Amino acid sequence: MAADTKVLVVGAGPVGLFMAAELNRHGVSCRIVDKNDGPTHDSRAASIQARTLEILESVSLADEFVQMGNICHAAATYNSDHKLIKYLTFDELDSAFPFVLQLPQSQTERMLARYLARLGTEVERCVELVAFEQDEDGVRATLQPADGGQETAHVSYLIACDGAHSPVRHALGVSFSGDDYPTDFMTADVQVDWNLPRDQHAFFFAAEGMLAFFFAAEGMLAFFPLPRGRATLAADVGPAQEDHPPLGEPALEDLQAIFNARTPGGMLSDPIWSVYYRVQCRQAERYQVGRVFLAGDAAHVSSNIGGQGINTGMQDAYNLGWKLGLVLTARSPASLLDSYHPERHQAGRDMLYLTDHLHRAVLREEPHLSLPETLRQKLAAVLAGQEVM
Repeated sequence: MAADTKVLVVGAGPVGLFMAAELNRHGVSCRIVDKNDGPTHDSRAASIQARTLEILESVSLADEFVQMGNICHAAATYNSDHKLIKYLTFDELDSAFPFVLQLPQSQTERMLARYLARLGTEVERCVELVAFEQDEDGVRATLQPADGGQETAHVSYLIACDGAHSPVRHALGVSFSGDDYPTDFMTADVQVDWNLPRDQHAFFFAAEGMLAFFFAAEGMLAFFPLPRGRATLAADVGPAQEDHPPLGEPALEDLQAIFNARTPGGMLSDPIWSVYYRVQCRQAERYQVGRVFLAGDAAHVSSNIGGQGINTGMQDAYNLGWKLGLVLTARSPASLLDSYHPERHQAGRDMLYLTDHLHRAVLREEPHLSLPETLRQKLAAVLAGQEVM
């Protein structure tokens, strides 16, 4: 490890990659490690919002992202008869990017990794952080490559971008308060052949009495169109029965059956990723403990209805990057870093509050929940990725 390396970034998902890139851009030498052997192959976090595109524009990446993704100008909601009941357009957003960009996380990671490499830093794959200690002078991190052996890295700061189950957060003893939603979901990246527009998100609600039966007609299905005729589908499959979602992966015939039951119908094919999952709404009590910071899913996890996870995480990185840059290049006192937790914790709390209301309204988990116009406007802002403070 180079003697001048100042920061260790743990985790090379979109947030970790962008974090390392921002450190480089602000003149900070860093190292980024990930225990996996390469970028994800999954779609997962696929909605990139206006604010995030503005951030990418500031580093001359937005055009590349837009060219690779699928632009969505609106979100449409349909009732059980497949009739349009609500239509939310993004066209009037006060942004140079008045839309939501749909792009698989796998592609996002590859583009960010290439950008980071152009800045002079390569991801160190198959390297795991197994322990760390910190004092007033810095952080000592024990790293273990997959081929054996260990190395001790001495850095000024450590940034955990290591996901919702963050080992770093656990080691710090930081609570991750919140809960699981009482509903299981399935999601998939599939080819979709149907007649509805491909420049809008679509939400379908089949009948009342949702969550009545596993794979029943009743329920919600969300359609998020990806490039080249593909889409991410997400649907509730019933109330949570155990302490984990259903085992295995949804078969194509199961996806097709629930798609036929809840939408006008179409042909699904070529699933490249599918999974059962349970949605959480959680936030770390602290985003900073001494010289260690939490960002992205390590700091907050939310319902994917609203598509905010990757966006809030990349905004965490954008906030922390310039601050570390000023501190580590001796242009600001270290006390500047104390602003990261209150600023981003509040932003995360606001995001979780609004996406929680959206999730419960969409899933009818609170049938009495009414959405007054002020809340509707805030939810529209969240969907569009605008910061709500």
